[in-house]
Amino acid sequence: MQVEIVNEGTLGKKVSLRWSKDEVAERRGKVLRSLAGKVKLPGFRPGKNPQGLIEKRFGSEATTQTEEELANEGLRQAMQEHKLKPVGPLNHVGSERDNGYSLTFAFEIHPAITAPEVKSFTLPKEDVSVTPAEIDEFIAGLTRRAGTLSALAEGETIAEDDSVTMTGKVTVGDAVARELHDFHHLVGGYPLLGTPAEKVVEMLASKGVGAVLEFDTTLPDTFAPAEHAGKAAHVAVTIQSANRNRAAALDDAFAKQMGLDDLSKLREAVENSLKSKKDNELHQKQVAALEEQLLEKTTVELPPQLRERMHKERGDAAAQAAEAAKKSPEDIAAARSESLAATDKGMKRYLILSALSEQLKVTVTREDLDSQIRMAAMRSGQTPEAIAKRLQDSGQLQQVAEEVREGKTIEALLEQALA
Repeated sequence: MQVEIVNEGTLGKKVSLRWSKDEVAERRGKVLRSLAGKVKLPGFRPGKNPQGLIEKRFGSEATTQTEEELANEGLRQAMQEHKLKPVGPLNHVGSERDNGYSLTFAFEIHPAITAPEVKSFTLPKEDVSVTPAEIDEFIAGLTRRAGTLSALAEGETIAEDDSVTMTGKVTVGDAVARELHDFHHLVGGYPLLGTPAEKVVEMLASKGVGAVLEFDTTLPDTFAPAEHAGKAAHVAVTIQSANRNRAAALDDAFAKQMGLDDLSKLREAVENSLKSKKDNELHQKQVAALEEQLLEKTTVELPPQLRERMHKERGDAAAQAAEAAKKSPEDIAAARSESLAATDKGMKRYLILSALSEQLKVTVTREDLDSQIRMAAMRSGQTPEAIAKRLQDSGQLQQVAEEVREGKTIEALLEQALA
């Protein structure tokens, strides 16, 4: 096989592969014999079929298979020997069958990338220790969620997080906008008929069951009937009942309800959980900072043909979505512009991480893929086998492998930056 490579711009390549007549004939003979050996023609022993009959029956199939095998093997060999790494589609330019067989493909390759020294990156470093006050606050939340709801005792006044039931009316001018019957409200949880939650807490702070509450407000846009939405109104209500969620007692019995031996074990478990959460949050901040600085500090030449094609596909899609939403011409143009910027950023990220994964010799193992599939199965409630089959059938398994490789590359870079 002869290989000819022509440069077309800095990243464009045109590869021509040529096989002599003898090379094609030799490979076709092997393919033909393989096809003939798989069948038994009437009156002939397997492998002893007459050449003319075999040619007549399998000749066309043998020619097609021969050309496919030569093309696949030739391209793979040319890429390996000349260290070519295509990005984007391989475009078939042409083929000839005169005095042998020749094929020509055009494509773009990954640009050469020199990444900055990761030690120069500035990554966030925070104190991830857990204070006793944080542990107390978290456990207090547990006791509240495990508490019981009961009516306010005599002398108790309404406080934030109490659940109240009211009766009364809302008036707009001289008209009654709405009669309120058994109207429920969680104090401090959300606004009350347009009045901010914190102000409602203040208004109810000294009041108990049976008290009357009157206030002026601007009704929310979601108020029904809609004819009164957004209008100034007066609210007059009587507190019919009030209930309070009373936290569970904090003792060893409560710890056992949480599946732990005693309060000390509960505090230890909470501390570990909060520490893990802080560690994860810091890790995500560091990853985000690393990626941002990697993109800022690395110069990448984007393959022009691939960039143009992706710009058209994604820019048009963004513009069409904006048009369908009846956006203004300015908003449509902005949507296209944002899409193109995001496309360039995504291409740059992919090319950088692809180059670095090779430099760092990052590999994706079967266990890596299985772990990713198991996590997807847990999130979706499906079996790992079902997830794996869907990925395989849809051709997305390679995409998953690429995402895993990018993740491992980022982790390797982060380890170097923090070392």
